[in-house]
Order: sequence, then structure tokens, then C-alpha cells
Amino acid sequence: RSGLISRVGDDARGGRLLRWLEEAHVDTRGVSRDPHAATGLVRVELREDGPAYEIAVPVAWDCLEAEDGALDLARGARVLVLGTLAQRQPASRSAIRALLAAGRAAGAKVVVDLNL
Repeated sequence: RSGLISRVGDDARGGRLLRWLEEAHVDTRGVSRDPHAATGLVRVELREDGPAYEIAVPVAWDCLEAEDGALDLARGARVLVLGTLAQRQPASRSAIRALLAAGRAAGAKVVVDLNL
């Protein structure tokens, strides 16, 4: 079983993403919709010397909140996997810390994907 904690915009991209995740049987209780910020977008350009990335800012995941569904998933997780990129804004950084605290208190292991 897997679940996702994130935030998407209240836009077509966010709706498509949520439908795709649900069709893949991913628990989306931890995904909230943002009425103001767009769903995250990363443009990738494939070059001979390696890929180049343009990460849109600000986007919905920059406004992540530790809402009830997300906290429930964190508390029920055996492993929490997080990336560092989502912590670039104070609001999402604070929410991630709260979610990690809830998961750790319930015995979850934490794995970090460093985006350097």
C-alpha cells in the first residue's frame, strides 16, 4: 500500500494527477487542493551534456499544510519518504516537520531524497 502527501492546484493538471493516482490505487487522503496556487510543474530539456530543469515557483506544493488526512497517513506509515525540494518555502517546511514528527511518534522510518 502507498499514499501520497502533497498539494495540487484546483486546476486541470491537479485533477488529472489525482485521477491517475486513484486509478493506480494510491491513497490520496493526504493530497489537498489549493484554490490559489497552480499544480507544480517542472520543464525538462534533454541536452547532450545532461538534462536541464526549470522548476515553476510558487506552486501548490509550496503551500503544503499538515491537514488531517495527511497526518493520518503519516501516523499510519511504516516508512515516510520525502524530498528536500518541497521544503523551500516556510509553510511547506513547517508542515513537513509536523508530518515527520507525527510519523516518527508512531514508529515510522524516514528516508530522504536529497535534491541538491
